[in-house]
Amino acid sequence: MAFSSEFLSLPPTALAFLGDDLFLSGEGPFVHLYSAEDGRLRASVKVFQAANVHGIHPACPLVAIHGGKSLRLIRVTDTSMECEGEESEMSDWVWSVHWMTSGLAGVIFGIEFHVTKRLICSVSDDRSLRLYSVQSCSSAALDQWAVSDWSAASVQVLHCLYGHTARVWDVKMLSAGIVSVGEDAVCCLWGYDGKVKRKFQGHKGRSIWSLTKNASETRVLTGGGDCSVRLWSVQEAPPISHNASIALPTHQDDFPRSVKMIDEHNLLAMTNAGSLLKYNIPNKRWHTLFSSVEYKSYSVLAVWHQGAAVVLGNIHGDISILDIDGKLEMVEKHLYEGKVYSVNILPRNDGQSGFSILSTGPEGRMDLMRISGDLCVEHMHRMTLPPTKQRWHPLQSFPRIHGKAGVTDVCFHGNQLYTCGRDGFIRTYDVMEGRLVLLTATRSDLILYEMRSNQVLLRLECGGGHRSWDLHTTSDLSAVVCYIKAQDVVLGESHLAACQKIIKPSLHGREICDVRHVTSCGDGHVVLTAGEDTAVHLIRIHNGSLTVLGSLSAHISSVRCLSVVPSVELPGHQVVFSAGGRAQMKASRITPSLKTHDLATFMLSPRPKRGDDSAEMRFMALSCLPLGSDLLLAAACSDAYVRLFRFSETSRCFTAVCASHVHDHCVLCVRLVCVGASHLLFSAATDGFLFIWDVTSLSSDAGSQMAPPLYKQRLHQSGVNALDVRCHGNVTEVVCGGDDTAVSYACFRLTAHNDIHVMHTSSHQRAHAAQVTGLRFLDADRFVSASVDQRVILWTRSAQDNAFPWRWAACYYSNVADLTNLDVWRTEDEWKLAVCGIGCQMLTLTDHE
Repeated sequence: MAFSSEFLSLPPTALAFLGDDLFLSGEGPFVHLYSAEDGRLRASVKVFQAANVHGIHPACPLVAIHGGKSLRLIRVTDTSMECEGEESEMSDWVWSVHWMTSGLAGVIFGIEFHVTKRLICSVSDDRSLRLYSVQSCSSAALDQWAVSDWSAASVQVLHCLYGHTARVWDVKMLSAGIVSVGEDAVCCLWGYDGKVKRKFQGHKGRSIWSLTKNASETRVLTGGGDCSVRLWSVQEAPPISHNASIALPTHQDDFPRSVKMIDEHNLLAMTNAGSLLKYNIPNKRWHTLFSSVEYKSYSVLAVWHQGAAVVLGNIHGDISILDIDGKLEMVEKHLYEGKVYSVNILPRNDGQSGFSILSTGPEGRMDLMRISGDLCVEHMHRMTLPPTKQRWHPLQSFPRIHGKAGVTDVCFHGNQLYTCGRDGFIRTYDVMEGRLVLLTATRSDLILYEMRSNQVLLRLECGGGHRSWDLHTTSDLSAVVCYIKAQDVVLGESHLAACQKIIKPSLHGREICDVRHVTSCGDGHVVLTAGEDTAVHLIRIHNGSLTVLGSLSAHISSVRCLSVVPSVELPGHQVVFSAGGRAQMKASRITPSLKTHDLATFMLSPRPKRGDDSAEMRFMALSCLPLGSDLLLAAACSDAYVRLFRFSETSRCFTAVCASHVHDHCVLCVRLVCVGASHLLFSAATDGFLFIWDVTSLSSDAGSQMAPPLYKQRLHQSGVNALDVRCHGNVTEVVCGGDDTAVSYACFRLTAHNDIHVMHTSSHQRAHAAQVTGLRFLDADRFVSASVDQRVILWTRSAQDNAFPWRWAACYYSNVADLTNLDVWRTEDEWKLAVCGIGCQMLTLTDHE
């Protein structure tokens, strides 16, 4: 048996440009050669056996690589890399390497020199950058100074710069300014006057670990804790071409109430006096389309961009439909005995020309009308919303997704739902596809935000989102913005060229807590990953590359555990349960075409009262089994409870079945298995005890207590982090691993009276060098274990009559630090293993040596 690595995704801990295009990226013990222009991986080489790359120092064609106590040279060409000599191990950690030049024997980590400007910049863990000026009588360049020149020089502090919200890791000095990266995952561009010129934000989670600049000093590369590599342009952003107020051709007491863009050349303004005005931007001329005292002081406005029509609503319950070009007669319709709250234009779903109008009015009235191309109105439906507080009947609720302050806006785009709130966050729901931009407004700024690359394309100070505003983007990546400020219509235009390019896509912004195999198709494998960054990603691994197929969002805290089970309602579909912090659990469905759909959300206490600790509870582990037409779900909880739920795919509802507080400590592991006609539940906690329960006959009454456990045995000195169960006949085998670095084994037989007969228990006390975090049976004679010591070990059943009936068969040193879990699955002729932690890696286990 032998392990081999098939896929590896780790945070880039070192970066270095080799000119303006090619650059090197250090990930784990590997160094990769990329092209910044096309993002293609050109070559890879493993430089260290057991160390991670921490620094790359080019002196082409040779490059010095250091990491831990190790140092090695590699030779690089445009298409290949090879190691020069053997790996050298120092007596202590190597912090920095410098190619020797005359007069300078090296640099200190965290300090950058600018030779021509005679400046020094240092970065620190106090969140600051300090810029120093070096004064000397020597005329030689800074990198040519002798020791005597440095002794006679004077160093003066020019600026102490604060712009990061956490520790600053690295700095580079360019001709255009100073670039710094830090623990806050922000890349700052500073001017030499000490002011922040730009802030680049794109990396998810925390920490940008590595930074480098190209030879012409026009671009920088950053490598983040989200495993992505991003290329940034540090050239000045194109300014707003114009940002000017437009005077209205109306009475001086009149003022605009709302504005809408028609296209990049025309906008609409509705005034307080009830006039609808059209402004042509190139000609700078106003034209009155409509005027009525019925629309004085109050009106709502919507524009149909495809056919140049506008819909108005007033305080008297009337709507008016106008052809902007004036070719068709205006249509008026009285809908409500009160004001029109809103009008929204929707596309028609019958393939005909025209559009649909969805309007709302008093007493929860909502009307849907279909408008033809010649503005003929067909009233389709009148609906009355139930008399609830917000007059909406919730099919699914997401309590407190934006904290106590609440949600401020909701919008749809395709199959995506976007919400923003007073907590400063934008949250997305369902699958994200293609290039998608989000337009939102804060207290003072209008922001155009690209979701895919996680970057701000435009930030305009307009006074805030409470005022009327609109934006139109063009095919040449320009944006025309209009908004109302100080009772004036203000028009602005800007170029939207993205300042960054994603060379290597991101995965999770923080530690990955769990990984689960979903399906395999051809030579590709689809898995789910859950992380501390509240995200669950559906990813496809194919030919050593990673593609994010979709994301399951709406978790409000870290996602600790996953469980995947075939759907009992729809063959070929799979149901995914994800759970973690804030006592929150979600159910989702994955279709055969690998599309994801949210099913339900459960919170133990959706609106906890003061003093209620249930909101602080965390789901630590999940296990699921089909139970008739429902799914039976077991949850290990941090409040020492083992909880059982039923989930109905038809009603999309969680039902709490029963719970037990027998453990008295945080429960870390659960596993549901079928043994004959019985359903057994295995659970383990931080006290090292293993419990076995018979849950075959369950009460359907919510809140009932579980029957006493059938068996209780302490297998570890402390917490049990990993547990797996294998059943054959009425014999059940259990392997578990804990904080005490041991792997324990137990064998039980279930009698006809549902009693537990212990056949064997034993432990290997030094199975790993650190806590065991993952265990999985492969078959009757093999299982694998993973640990924080980064070793993945294959165990086979020992033929000898030892106290512990398993022995080491193979071992692989994973490049993923802080391993948290693993999953295994079988292909035609080999086993696949996925391990996660700070990064993700897929291994192949073959039967040959």
